[in-house]
Amino acid sequence: MSRISNKQLLAGYNQASIEEKNIYLKLLYNDTVNVTHFLQYWIEPERLVASPYTWVEQVKQVLDTKDFEQILQLQTRLSQTAHAINQLRKHMQKLAERQTND
Repeated sequence: MSRISNKQLLAGYNQASIEEKNIYLKLLYNDTVNVTHFLQYWIEPERLVASPYTWVEQVKQVLDTKDFEQILQLQTRLSQTAHAINQLRKHMQKLAERQTND
């Protein structure tokens, strides 16, 4: 199964009817919220950058804009981060198992 690129997704969104755009936005919104919840488990909601807001508050602000392209970019970065954390967690688990078996 091949993944659709953000460029293709954005083009599809731009060509969609108003009703379809609402569906696109709802799905993207829900996916972004789910990834954020996963990351909150691993990353404290502290400030990652010099800003008066936590990273979770910044995600909420982007979601509130309902700007599809901006949410898509954010969701992509959040998903990449979640994937990297998962990979690191699995790697560390394997290392711990090896040390236990030695």
